[in-house]
Amino acid sequence: SELKGQYAVLDAEQRAEINGLKQAQADLRTEKAQLESSVHMVRQANMESQRLVDGLRRNADENERRTERSRSLVQEWERRSALVARQLQDEQKRVAELSKELQASYEATRVLQGGNPDKKSELVGKLANQLKELQGWKGQVLQKVHDQQDMIEGMQLKYKRQLHYNRQLQERLAQLGAGQDELDREGPPAFDSPGNV
Repeated sequence: SELKGQYAVLDAEQRAEINGLKQAQADLRTEKAQLESSVHMVRQANMESQRLVDGLRRNADENERRTERSRSLVQEWERRSALVARQLQDEQKRVAELSKELQASYEATRVLQGGNPDKKSELVGKLANQLKELQGWKGQVLQKVHDQQDMIEGMQLKYKRQLHYNRQLQERLAQLGAGQDELDREGPPAFDSPGNV
């Protein structure tokens, strides 16, 4: 009878221990499922983050190409503007020389004509027309130079904006890349399957 009592106590303890182990196993399975779900979510987030990083890299590359194209265009317009400015200086010298020649020929004609008013007024009209044409041409050239300078300033502003945007993208890309490197170093946690109890 005493043996039966001890057996009953041991049996109850053993059953309680088995039930506790079964409960612990169920808890471990639940925790494992939750952790696997978390790992899956982390992996999904990593994949999404990688897609975002790849997209930002593509955008940064495209912006770099656009920036380079803008830089090339600005340089080309600066080269053209410098060429037009040199041409304008040459033409201004030529206009000044022509003005001097016109004045000299006017004076020579006046002396040769001996003060004949009809021939004098005809010559003065021709010279005035030529001078007016030269001044009109000079105004057109100055307007073209002004327009080109405005265009260059606009392109330089666009280039600066593009460069600023590109720097922002590169900084963001570096931040995302650093975060991705840290996740890659840590890696997902490893899980051992619990044995059957």
